[in-house]
Amino acid sequence: MYSRQRVSYKTTPRGRHKPQEMREIRERQAYIPPLMRRPPPSFVDDMAPLGWTGIFCLLVIVDAILIAALQTSQSNAPKHTLAYDGGARGNSTVETMRALFNVTRNDIDRVREVCTDASSVTFNKPNITLGMRNGVMLPKSCVLDERSHQCQKEADLLYSFSPNFHVLDEMRYDSNQAYLTWQTNISKLIASLKHLITTPAEMEAVDKMQAILNFLKQVQLRYLSVQQVKAGNCGEHTLHALFKLIHVNLNSDHPIKLQQVSVLASTSGNPIVDHTYLLINSDVADVEITADEGAVSQYLNSIRKGQICDPWNGGYHSDLAEDDSGFYKDQARWDYLKVRSVSLDLRNLNVLSKEIRRYFCCQFAELGLQIEDKVPCPEFASSQEQSCSDPVSASSAFALRHAL
Repeated sequence: MYSRQRVSYKTTPRGRHKPQEMREIRERQAYIPPLMRRPPPSFVDDMAPLGWTGIFCLLVIVDAILIAALQTSQSNAPKHTLAYDGGARGNSTVETMRALFNVTRNDIDRVREVCTDASSVTFNKPNITLGMRNGVMLPKSCVLDERSHQCQKEADLLYSFSPNFHVLDEMRYDSNQAYLTWQTNISKLIASLKHLITTPAEMEAVDKMQAILNFLKQVQLRYLSVQQVKAGNCGEHTLHALFKLIHVNLNSDHPIKLQQVSVLASTSGNPIVDHTYLLINSDVADVEITADEGAVSQYLNSIRKGQICDPWNGGYHSDLAEDDSGFYKDQARWDYLKVRSVSLDLRNLNVLSKEIRRYFCCQFAELGLQIEDKVPCPEFASSQEQSCSDPVSASSAFALRHAL
């Protein structure tokens, strides 16, 4: 509330104010407190409701015209690939998996989902991303900024963590026993099919297909163990991810390139002296380097295309060429390196007889792998389905197939 002092004005004998007093009266009558002042009228105040309605309709029409023009330009423009965010790393190279390797968007999403899933890593490592600097293992946050609060928190967690080796040993023992049981049954089945193999080419094809089955069975058993126990080191979690990505390839018209990478630092004093992870769609060939830190560093630094897939390491998924953790290149000072491709070459099935093809197709089905779209598989009679003689029942195989 504004207040002003009352002022008395004298008048002349004729009741008229003096000129000076008249000016003061006019000034006071014209005075309006600031909060009560009204701005000068504008076209907004004078606009009638009908005018506002017209403006609104005009804006709607203009908006519709702009949207239609944008859609037309997009449909006529050349198609560009989608940018990929690189998963856990956050910053991505402009080139995408889809552009480089002709994979579908669904495949990209599935790969990212598999590689960034660290939910099964519970017993044997804290849920942080590791890094390396000058051969010393650190949390990645400490490699980037050793003074950060996150670095101090993760370092305390890393050095106070105690792995549960008892659970890990039990898991591995049970998995190995299951594999030995399966292999015993398979050996009997193969012996019963020997009379159907008539040429050296067929024998070679059977040996190659059986080697693939042996490897896949070990991968599947590790997958089931990790799913059940939620334990395992980098090796178990690499196979866990590999089994899922094999399914991605079987269901894709453009399979991704899968390579399993194993590294070792023989003279390291770190708690972790070796590591295993997956390399996806790389531009390098398989290799094995022994006792040569310089050669290993040169090889890893030469990789220009390829993505790290390491669920064990906090769900780490990043372009290897742009990795800033130091864990996967020269900062780790690895002196042993093995890169091995993992692929399912099913062409050998085409040279086998119908009965032997049925056996292999049955074994793949028991592993939850659908190969019917890749090779001609004979139909299974209900009595023949039981001849797979696999510890995993038909119902379990069905559940496994649809869970992946």
